[in-house]
Amino acid sequence: MYTMEVGSAVTFGQKLRELMTAREHSRASLAAASGVPVSTITGYISDIGTPSLPTAIALANALGVSVVEFAGCEFKSKRRENVRP
Repeated sequence: MYTMEVGSAVTFGQKLRELMTAREHSRASLAAASGVPVSTITGYISDIGTPSLPTAIALANALGVSVVEFAGCEFKSKRRENVRP
């Protein structure tokens, strides 16, 4: 049975980094395998931006996992909105 502690949610970037490390993928090798630009992968790892479903599927396929691996991840972005006072 899978349990998750309250407040222990993992971001998409953290999960992506974890899967890349476990499968010994660099950003460049994942980019080559998935077709997702290195700069985009770097942004996801830094929690800047969130992937579309097709992009998440491409990354999961390149990592040899189901896109379900990303289920339950927090999709939050450090990108700041341009808000005027």
